[in-house]
Amino acid sequence: MTYSTGLKGTTLASDVLWKQFTDSDDNAVFVSSWLALLCSSLEGVTGALVLLGKPDSGPYSPIAVWPDPAHNLLYLVPVAEQALAGRRGVLVPGETDESSAPKSRHIAYPIEVSGKIHGVTILDVKERPQRLLQDVMRQIHWGSAWLEIVIRRSDDGESRATIERLAALIELTARSVQFEKFQQMAMALVNELASRLQCDRVSLGVTRRHVIELLAVSNTSAFQKQSSLVQATQTVMEEAIDQQCLIVSPAADQNADACITRIHDDFIKRHELAAACTVPLQGRKTTFGALFLERSSAPFDPATLELLRSMGYLLGPILETHWQQEHWFTAGMLRAPLRLFRRIAGPEHLAIKGGIVSAAILIMTLAIITTEYRITAKTVIEGAVQRTLAAPFEGFIASADARASDVVRQGQVLCTLDSRDLVLEKRKWATVGDQYSKKYRQSVANHERATAQITDAQLKQAEAEAALLDEKLLRTRITAPFDGVIISGDLHQRLGSPVQQGEELFKIAPLDHYRVIIQVDERDITYIKAGQKGALVLSSLPHDPFRLVVKKITPVSISEEGKNYFRVEAQLERISDLLRPGMEGIGKIESDRRTLLWIWTHGVLDWLRMKLWAWTP
Repeated sequence: MTYSTGLKGTTLASDVLWKQFTDSDDNAVFVSSWLALLCSSLEGVTGALVLLGKPDSGPYSPIAVWPDPAHNLLYLVPVAEQALAGRRGVLVPGETDESSAPKSRHIAYPIEVSGKIHGVTILDVKERPQRLLQDVMRQIHWGSAWLEIVIRRSDDGESRATIERLAALIELTARSVQFEKFQQMAMALVNELASRLQCDRVSLGVTRRHVIELLAVSNTSAFQKQSSLVQATQTVMEEAIDQQCLIVSPAADQNADACITRIHDDFIKRHELAAACTVPLQGRKTTFGALFLERSSAPFDPATLELLRSMGYLLGPILETHWQQEHWFTAGMLRAPLRLFRRIAGPEHLAIKGGIVSAAILIMTLAIITTEYRITAKTVIEGAVQRTLAAPFEGFIASADARASDVVRQGQVLCTLDSRDLVLEKRKWATVGDQYSKKYRQSVANHERATAQITDAQLKQAEAEAALLDEKLLRTRITAPFDGVIISGDLHQRLGSPVQQGEELFKIAPLDHYRVIIQVDERDITYIKAGQKGALVLSSLPHDPFRLVVKKITPVSISEEGKNYFRVEAQLERISDLLRPGMEGIGKIESDRRTLLWIWTHGVLDWLRMKLWAWTP
């Protein structure tokens, strides 16, 4: 487009540009007229272009060039790249004269909408003062608001198209899934598509045993599956399913370079159609089937093809689910063994065959090899004898010389009770005894027999009380009855506190006599007998196993943590100085020899027997 330099020619060109700017619906014409008006309003502009592309990613391509689309403006690309990279306006020197002084300036200003860069405007202007250059950049900034309108209008158009397509998909899906039977659903779908898309015929096929089978044809209640038309339709569908793409004939831009359409082309020529399209229906794992649409009026437009492509992804899983629900027994229960047999007997799937053979060999090996069956259970070490030391009388704790886990010797003082009250009471009864003794001698001297007898009885009572106090004083020192270890008892925090008569102070177990308590689960108790041998590994001594012999089985079960177990008493064959009462570990009792297969599966089999017994009426 050229512009006259005369006043009248300039006015006519300006009117044309303003008309294009205000009336055009084409974005390219709108941007070109905007750029021409901008450059005409600025002095000294020798060239300009507008680049637009995908937001923030590009690529950005020219949509408008001024003054002539054939004019080469590649020298403006570097300044455009600077503006896009920096996301801000850029002003750099352009062409220079012999003295290296700039003769022109390159101005680039990014087009930003909603925080995203959609393109850039670049101008080549003659050299002028800095103030005038700033005015040019300001004009570009203000004028870019019109480009924002173009971009937002394009986004709104795409959004409306997407919404309309989604609404159509939802409506088609809703009308199809309202039927319970798959055949009714298929007929409703093909009839609705034929009516909505102005198609002469719409067919639905399902992939069965790697072959497409036609199930529904629009506006047709019954058809011969062996007819030539049905066979040709199934062949056309297979062409699209084999290539896993939507095929339209005559070929549109969407698949012109992607898919082979030879069978489709032959079909429309033979049946004198304007267009034909096959849409693969993608299931959850494989292609479930296909839709074949025929038109004799007009080709399929891009919007319809996009709708059909989206429908293939949306309706495929829905139709597949309804098909499987209706044919789950015949298609699943009966075909699964056949598929497995084909995998085993066929020439393929060597990994599956190798796995099955390996599993069979492993099972046979486990059923032949025998080993010692050992019952595993939680085990606790207890002392063979446990002596409880209790408070001999009411009193107060004076000292504590030992605590739990201490190893003590026979006669060693563990603690003492306060004896001051006993000493005072003993002195009291000693004084009373002296008084009764004097009174007794005086009564004998005065020949008062009755008084002498009473006084003698009172004297013996005082002597007995004194003897009792002597015994209590001896028992204020709590000593160890034998060599052993204190299992429980720590009085260091109770010095001076009172104790009641009979209150437990310490519990002692010997160091050379232990018994092992094995908590055997009730499911394994039938395999346990007295005299069986086993081994014990303690948590504190994992590298030192102890051999043991079963001595006694307690006939009463104990419930703990939701499980029932029996206490099985065993005796250690050797004693270690490292053993202490209360140690825990894992014990294994040797029962008899069994196969590895029985050892690893009898628990599950016993559980299944119990469940079967519970469920059997």
